[in-house]
Amino acid sequence: MGGARGAAPRPAGGAGALGLGPADRVVDRGPGEFAAEVTRSALRPASRDRLRPRIAAKRAEYERREALAPLAAHRAHELSRMRAILDDPAARCHALRPALGRKEAGPEPRTRTAQVRARADRPTVKQDRGPR
Repeated sequence: MGGARGAAPRPAGGAGALGLGPADRVVDRGPGEFAAEVTRSALRPASRDRLRPRIAAKRAEYERREALAPLAAHRAHELSRMRAILDDPAARCHALRPALGRKEAGPEPRTRTAQVRARADRPTVKQDRGPR
């Protein structure tokens, strides 16, 4: 991955990817054997002694989150927000819809920051600019 300053980064091979983190292991097989080895590897269960506790922990975390706020509650909240937007005649989507149908430029786009600040259900947070 090194190289002369300003030079384009070089592609990492399998061994290089291991050092960078995106790969767990290298499948050292030729093109004709690669698919079969990957299939064997996928079918071979991860150490059952380690797999079951991980699955149990994920299940417990899911149940804990579901007890705090069930998925149905999240869904209902999102639907109510969508309904509020659609029922608001001043909502931006109503100004954009006709422009889209006529293939015209819509109203001036708002920045993502302005959209987030405009949402009444989001508390505003002042940024800590550090020592002055």
